[in-house]
Amino acid sequence: MPPNHPDLTRGVKPWTHADLVVKGARWLARARDCGVVATEVSLSFGEIADVIGWHGNRSCVIECKTTRPDFNADTKKTFRAVTETGMGVTRYYLAPARLLFVDELPEKWGLLEIYPSGIIRCRRASGMFDASRATEISVLLSILRRLPAEIQGVSIRHYTIETKATATIGIGIPLEINT
Repeated sequence: MPPNHPDLTRGVKPWTHADLVVKGARWLARARDCGVVATEVSLSFGEIADVIGWHGNRSCVIECKTTRPDFNADTKKTFRAVTETGMGVTRYYLAPARLLFVDELPEKWGLLEIYPSGIIRCRRASGMFDASRATEISVLLSILRRLPAEIQGVSIRHYTIETKATATIGIGIPLEINT
């Protein structure tokens, strides 16, 4: 616990990392109107986004933290220190209420707190980052590669010299959110 910050987490619902990932994904879809949301996407060079979503060309990353040691370790990662190598034009930590404090966050990072009721409250909005678009494109391509060849409501046309078709992706799958 940082100096001058009492331990206020006693008696707070013990949210699991998996719980926070699901809640973070729902928050991006609802509160930030992200049409594409992915969870726990890992890339070969180390960064694993707990939650990442896109609203148009704006990306948002949520890092879910259930313990202080996990938060402390996260702030030491290379792609956190060199912010332009990380993902997310906006970036948030999502943690149980009173686990983290605004004054200890890395510069420009936002803080989302989740309460025992499941309500998420934004304690500090994120600033804007120069995100690595190449990394984000890699994430989107990774997601596309994992899609089954045929999904009802999804059409993917590939650009080829023979067809001169533009690359288009049409997704008509309704977002199902269980509350």
